[in-house]
Amino acid sequence: MSFNIGDVVAVTKLAYDVYSKGFLVARGAPDQFRELVRELSVYKEALYRVQSQTENGSRLTYDDPVRALIKRCLQTLSDFGDFVGRYEQLEWSDRGHQILKRLSWAKEQSTIESFRAKFRDQQMMLHMVITAGSG
Repeated sequence: MSFNIGDVVAVTKLAYDVYSKGFLVARGAPDQFRELVRELSVYKEALYRVQSQTENGSRLTYDDPVRALIKRCLQTLSDFGDFVGRYEQLEWSDRGHQILKRLSWAKEQSTIESFRAKFRDQQMMLHMVITAGSG
C-alpha cells in the first residue's frame, strides 16, 4: 500500500474535525472527558507537525512502522468521532434528561480512559516521528 502526504492530510483534518465536535460536547461532560479533549488538542497539533514536515520535504520516510502508526491514528480518530457523535446527537434539556445524560457519561468512564491511553501512546509515537524527521 502506497502512503503519501494526502493520507497524513486526511488524518490531520479528521483530528481537527473530531476535536471540534469533542470540544462542543465537552461542555456538559465530566472532567475526564474534558481532559481527553485537551489532550486531543495536543495530539492534533502533533499530526499537523508531521504533515508540515512531509509537505516541506523533510527526511521523513513512510516506512511500514510510520504507515501503521498513521493507520492506527485514523482508526482511533474514527472510533472517537463515532463516540462523540452519540453525545453530539443528544440535546436533552429537561431535568430528567440531564440525570439520564449524567448516568450515560458515568458508564463511559472506561471508554474515555481507553481513548486517553490510545491518544497518549500515539502522540508519543508521533513525536518520535517528528524528531526523526527533523534530525
